[in-house]
Amino acid sequence: MCRGRPSGRLGPAEGRQLCRTEASFERSRRSHTGSIGPRAAFRRRLRLLVPALALSIALLRGLAGCGGDAPRPPAARPAREALRENAPDAFEQLFQLEHRVRLAEAAEDPIGEVMDLEVWDGKLVVVDGIQANLKVFDRDGRLVQTIGRPGDGPGEFRQPWRAAVVAGDRLAVLDLAHSHLSLFAPGGVYERRWSLPGFVASSLMPLDGGEQLVIALQIVADGRSLSPYALHVFDLAGRRLESFRETPQPTRPGEANAMMLVAARVGSVVVSAPYATNRILHHDLRTGREWTVVAGESIYREPEWSRWRVGERVSPSVYQEWFRRQMWLTKLVALDSSRYAAGFTIWGSGPGASYQYAVLTADGTELVTTKPTPRALFRVYGGTAYATVTLDDGSTLLETYRVRLPSP
Repeated sequence: MCRGRPSGRLGPAEGRQLCRTEASFERSRRSHTGSIGPRAAFRRRLRLLVPALALSIALLRGLAGCGGDAPRPPAARPAREALRENAPDAFEQLFQLEHRVRLAEAAEDPIGEVMDLEVWDGKLVVVDGIQANLKVFDRDGRLVQTIGRPGDGPGEFRQPWRAAVVAGDRLAVLDLAHSHLSLFAPGGVYERRWSLPGFVASSLMPLDGGEQLVIALQIVADGRSLSPYALHVFDLAGRRLESFRETPQPTRPGEANAMMLVAARVGSVVVSAPYATNRILHHDLRTGREWTVVAGESIYREPEWSRWRVGERVSPSVYQEWFRRQMWLTKLVALDSSRYAAGFTIWGSGPGASYQYAVLTADGTELVTTKPTPRALFRVYGGTAYATVTLDDGSTLLETYRVRLPSP
């Protein structure tokens, strides 16, 4: 399974561990079986629970209010084919490995779940959704700082979800549970935070050189009811400037809580989609024109919508079991100013998660898709892609790649 790829800064033992992880991943993908130790099994259960609980925040509301004659999603035009392959390409064919390092973890504060990864002040910031803090690493994987802790006070988090560099050198952190945004100065110094006028915020993206932020959330309209998910533009003082890309009303039980949006900016185009679809909306910031494409038709699998009755109460464990069997569009990552990757996540019945990616141009032309991989892609800056791999023992590898995609 390890075919002589560069080992980066891994020693022989760690290299063998990576090979075992990839072999275990392949066996799990094919047979949905596997055996891992109790520590790794516990951490994996936590990793599976985090995204399920994130969507469960809206579960009761979604089950109680998804009936009626709501409009169907807009009709989508198929993505034009440019490099259609009979078999998807491997991740490593599209991204050339440059550097690999194992992230050092404090024994009392191991990495629970990498919810997001950002490059800030020359260092790598891991947004840990389970430990409710930010872990800052240098390029050699050494832990140099931990920012924040679980709590409700200034600079504290309940469920940090996304991070982005704004205003040149500030780090903005979106807290899913608190529904607020915190700003940190270089060095991890807490500056301020402001609450979002909504219930669940699911995506964070800088605009205008980081002077504005696009946040996907549901707005609280009258103190009780919630608008559909939409993209809202805020300035750094917390003022909402404009909104666009409203999601359709859910029509099936369980669908409302799968309408969390992911988004990315590709040149002048903002691409966005709910978890529960492979239909990606393109919004041109210059002209206001919008169009929809279908991504990853050769790899995508529609969710198996539950048979829960409207208003039925569902336990988190039941919902989690249903959630992990589905394929969700959880990532949209800009690769450069003209191309982006749509990432589909599957947890399945085996240990860990797998990802498949469809690469598209800003106008929606699909270039290629990948086979399942254990690599979670988070960011691409200057042609360098940043991804993580969770090993079988629960530790985390950081990998950087040189993007080598086909031309549009």
